[in-house]
Amino acid sequence: MSRPDVHQNEGLSMADQLPSINFGFDDLRERMMQFTARFDEFIEKGRKRVLEERNHFRLNVAEVQGTQ
Repeated sequence: MSRPDVHQNEGLSMADQLPSINFGFDDLRERMMQFTARFDEFIEKGRKRVLEERNHFRLNVAEVQGTQ
């Protein structure tokens, strides 16, 4: 039976001996940026729609008040 050489891994830390793992952070970051862009666009369209509806409502109210 041969024993592992103790001096073989002397220069390596425990972290250096762990296997490499790819967590996909770059992919996650890209998907988050895409979601943020779509969400910002959704919010902007919603704001525009609310402003248009509010202005239309105010015009209708002014029109009704003007006919009375």
